[in-house]
Amino acid sequence: MNTLEAKREALAKERIKTKYKSHKDCTFIEVVTTDKLQEFYDFISKHIRYTEEDYQRYNDRYCIGEKYDKYSIRNWIIEKITKQTKPSDIIILPFLDFGICVELLRVEAFFESELDEKLSQHIGLDIGYINLSQQILHYFSDEEYFVFEYYERL
Repeated sequence: MNTLEAKREALAKERIKTKYKSHKDCTFIEVVTTDKLQEFYDFISKHIRYTEEDYQRYNDRYCIGEKYDKYSIRNWIIEKITKQTKPSDIIILPFLDFGICVELLRVEAFFESELDEKLSQHIGLDIGYINLSQQILHYFSDEEYFVFEYYERL
């Protein structure tokens, strides 16, 4: 990696760290390295397949259908998250080559904020996290006609 790429990566990491340090719905704990994320990435690569013979069962799905309403999809995701994740749970949010570890104060508000940011940036509603307190991996995959929920106990 050249110095310009390294500077960009450091600035991006610092910007994300600052965002979560000032987030009112969580308490920032630390930045984590990729070794703490490997289990999450293995989970995604094992569960999400796009060929018939390797297709992994999802836990639930939301049909987008003709009446695409991004806020009803967002609310469905939040409802699923709040069934698995509670206030004071410690989670890790993955960001490719690093993660952010936080303690959740208000679960619903935290994930509303995360998903609203994705909606405002038009980047889809894929979201996942490692819940260290509940010992689960949880991921939502935003596809063309469905949003799929995947979770697994550690």
